[in-house]
Amino acid sequence: MENLMFVCCSCKVLWTVLVTLLGYASSFPVGDDSLCTAEELAKYRIIFTGKWSQTAFPKQYPLYRPPAQWSSLLGVTHSSDYSMWKKNEYASNGVRDFAEKGEAWGLMKEIEEAGEKIQSVHGIFSAPAISSGTGQTSTELEAHPRHPLVSFVVRIVPSPDWFVGIDSLNLCEGERWMDEVSVDLYPYDAGTDSGFTFSSPNFATIPQETVKEITCSSPSHPANSFYYPKLKILPPIAQVTIVKIKKSQLGLSAPFINLPAKSNEVIDPISGNYKVQRWDIHKHDFLESAPGLGMFVTVSTPSGERIHLDIRVGEHFFDESSVQAKEKVDEVHVRLEHLIEQIQHVSKEQDYEREREEKFRKTSEETNSNILWWAIVQTLILIFVGIWQIKSLRDFFIAKKLV
Repeated sequence: MENLMFVCCSCKVLWTVLVTLLGYASSFPVGDDSLCTAEELAKYRIIFTGKWSQTAFPKQYPLYRPPAQWSSLLGVTHSSDYSMWKKNEYASNGVRDFAEKGEAWGLMKEIEEAGEKIQSVHGIFSAPAISSGTGQTSTELEAHPRHPLVSFVVRIVPSPDWFVGIDSLNLCEGERWMDEVSVDLYPYDAGTDSGFTFSSPNFATIPQETVKEITCSSPSHPANSFYYPKLKILPPIAQVTIVKIKKSQLGLSAPFINLPAKSNEVIDPISGNYKVQRWDIHKHDFLESAPGLGMFVTVSTPSGERIHLDIRVGEHFFDESSVQAKEKVDEVHVRLEHLIEQIQHVSKEQDYEREREEKFRKTSEETNSNILWWAIVQTLILIFVGIWQIKSLRDFFIAKKLV
């Protein structure tokens, strides 16, 4: 009896120790980010650069309704317990809505639910959209030693369900945070829409496919907007750079240079058309302006942006009718190019449908031919079995001397 009590007490102690160890281990994140022993917090600036130009991607480049552009950037810092999206896995409903329609509410709800249930999400960040295929947008994000991974998505507009992004990029290297990371981005297909071109109508993929990278040869069809059979690899359609913000820069905005005003400087931003004339201090009147003079000035801001100013001095003859006519011609030219491109898209789609119909017809004919031969084989088998049964019965009756 004493031995039995000793065994029971030992089991209770072992069970208590095991539960304590499991609870202690569960407080640590799993995966690669468990090795992060860097400082408590790190702030980064993420800069998204679009490289989707007509020169780099000339095939079916969207110029009109809508032109090539990028949606807003939506991202999250998280641990390895959470995944916004993964290559060769099925996209969630939130990623599907974002990739197809640019709607971020479903994806944000999924992120918030993951943060509430398993504390795997540290923070959500977003950056404004880019109104053209080339351009930049940026924002700031915050990484934590338990949440050093970064994921984000940006929708390609227009497109069926195509996007670019990063899946679980680790900003931590052991005991330190990375100072700068730059990654080239390539297009992905969310696997929820079967469109081939940028302006394809909505055609749901049933059943849903996994997220796949779009290459110059996949999908392998001439109608695909990214189909470039002469290339070995697509050029990057975008690039993202993540730069660590130093502690001395936290909370500081871009420097402002306050220059003393001069007589020919305009401090307040004013828009409009102006006439520039010199002032004669002796006559107290404006001098006549020379209509042929002017200058072109390039001004660089502290953030690196450039502003081009075309300054023309004096009065210039401005033929509004010719300018309006030229604008109308340019608009008609753009619409005609877009119409021709749409006709080419329709033609390629028709070729694709014709190819699918021909393949289906061949499959149907082969099936019908196989069915005919199978019917003939069944008939021959039935005849053979019938003859064999008759012969067996005849031999049986003869052996029994019944006939």
